[in-house]
Amino acid sequence: MEPLNRLGLPENGPGSLAGLGRRITAFSLDYFASMAVAHLIGGNIDPLGNSFRILTLEVMFAQMVFLTALTGSSFGQRLFGVCPNGVTHSPNWLVIWTTIIRYAS
Repeated sequence: MEPLNRLGLPENGPGSLAGLGRRITAFSLDYFASMAVAHLIGGNIDPLGNSFRILTLEVMFAQMVFLTALTGSSFGQRLFGVCPNGVTHSPNWLVIWTTIIRYAS
């Protein structure tokens, strides 16, 4: 039995599993967008230092949590059609906390 059939998902088209290439590309876009925002926030921080890397990860975590909670996907996921399963699209505080727990674990 095919793994996709076991999950009840179509093999291609809307609702199918995204390939590894689209997932990596969406994650990379999220990371580089967060890096640009971190550069705008901390303009005087050394881009090769650890504090800039931590700021980049904090910005990425914040954008992924809040955009996923509010719209159902992050910036890169939306552009490349990768949608996390199990995320409701109604913005409320429970959804935000659920998304924080999802990305923190």
